[in-house]
Amino acid sequence: MAANVLYVKDSEKSLNIRSNLTRSLRRNTFRFLALAGSFFLRLCSDFAYADSQPQWFAHSPAEVIQLVESARELQGHLQRAPDDLAARLDLAHQLRLLRSYEACQDLLENVLREYPDNARAKYELAILISAIESTNIRSLNLAHECVRVEPQNEEFLYLLGNLQQRFGFRHDALRTFEELYNSFPDNEEYLYQLAVTHHFIGDDNKATQCLSRYLERCPGSSLGHALAGRIALGRGETEIAIDHFERAITSDPQNDLAYFELGKLYLDKNEAEKSMRCFQKAVEGNPFAAGTMIKYAEALGRANRRDEAKKILKNVDYLRSFSEEKRFFIQHLMSHGAVAEKEHALLASELLNMEFYDLAEPHLEAVIALNSRDYGAVYALASLAFKKRNFPRALELFQKVHDTDITATDRYQAMLAISLHRCGKQVQAVRLLEEGLERFPNSSDFRDAEKLIRGNGVQEP
Repeated sequence: MAANVLYVKDSEKSLNIRSNLTRSLRRNTFRFLALAGSFFLRLCSDFAYADSQPQWFAHSPAEVIQLVESARELQGHLQRAPDDLAARLDLAHQLRLLRSYEACQDLLENVLREYPDNARAKYELAILISAIESTNIRSLNLAHECVRVEPQNEEFLYLLGNLQQRFGFRHDALRTFEELYNSFPDNEEYLYQLAVTHHFIGDDNKATQCLSRYLERCPGSSLGHALAGRIALGRGETEIAIDHFERAITSDPQNDLAYFELGKLYLDKNEAEKSMRCFQKAVEGNPFAAGTMIKYAEALGRANRRDEAKKILKNVDYLRSFSEEKRFFIQHLMSHGAVAEKEHALLASELLNMEFYDLAEPHLEAVIALNSRDYGAVYALASLAFKKRNFPRALELFQKVHDTDITATDRYQAMLAISLHRCGKQVQAVRLLEEGLERFPNSSDFRDAEKLIRGNGVQEP
């Protein structure tokens, strides 16, 4: 599959528009992270997954910019007061949220050399290590040390329980969550964690008891209904499982795991159309899951939509071409959400490659919000607007960079001329067209634009 190619149909012509996004990506280097379990990451992420946030956003660009400014202020303060322990810990926290993992770890290790019993530094370091080295048991040891120093600290206990869960110490995790629930009975989250842990241990009777109490208190919990669906599946109660998964996606339309389970159930019942719609939603929820795409292609095939199935299978081949590091990094973003410009740029680039244009758009917007001079992202977003025939938006974006980016290709300038024409700015469109034909006399894009702008018998849509 050609990288970053959008096929934009306009009237009788098709313009093949290559995004400059790859050029932007080459300027950035990626420190690939070890894959941490999505279950733990969803529970321990510092960023809330608000309903208003686009998919895979840890925070809005405005909030990221605010975090950057806050971190700079703390750095300035520490230059004047280098021994301010609270400020050092605050800065470490900010750096972790901004994914400046190496700087964060150096800062925390230095704090612990000076204050070896500081529980807050150990807590931050435990979360950091769990994110970048998911198999490093030092994170669990640090969590134990935090609880030893402050045995009633709710945050420390919660982290410990999740890490015990991750490293397979299920019975230890069960005791930790029981202690949390007994100490904080008003927090229904611990009932859910008890249900999950009993399920992992294999005691679905106790899991169901905890889950029933949890759903009484949180009847709209998508996670709760998804877990209830999995338990029902294990018991062979297909219709009950379907009901719970349906409730899960009603509560959270972005619960890709519930859509996936529903899709499999409908496929088993030979209800191809329902299965296809569920897998489509599951793929939109995580377009980098090759296994989900394979099931989606199977459902499409059963629904006699074989051309679409072939297209999906091409994306499967594309995903399988990823290096292990790249695959792990993207799954990290699927669980944590993107923060930095380079993370949004990577997601946008890969989504464009797989022709998931609508999913790529918010990440391109984020890149531009974080770096208005990333011309590759601007051109890609303008191309998407052009593809959707949203010519006012395309014009606004193309004009942002037309006078500043001297590397703009004839293709983008031709698209700008067409956008001007479509928006009724005929004089400007003709002027740009003439400039382009003079500058790029052999450009097929400008010749196509000329036919459309000057008329030549072409019917306006």
